[in-house]
Amino acid sequence: MAYTASAFKTVMNLGAPTSTGTVVKLHAYATNDTLATVAGANYFNDAATYIDTGDLILVSGDIDGTPATNCYVASKDASDNITTAGIV
Repeated sequence: MAYTASAFKTVMNLGAPTSTGTVVKLHAYATNDTLATVAGANYFNDAATYIDTGDLILVSGDIDGTPATNCYVASKDASDNITTAGIV
């Protein structure tokens, strides 16, 4: 499957601005996709407007199968490509 914008929410800002002037944010996302799919490169590219490097994304995955949850830290390159790394 693919990223679904209506399932993505920015929950809150965390702390003070970073050296680049952005504030680290916590996002939440629920999907029927597995965590392995969500963790794939560029999965969150359509949300690049809302995601900055260092943001956290709490994901509830495979909610129609075997539900699982993980938290990812996001990285965004100069072309607005989003990659994630699991931290839980």
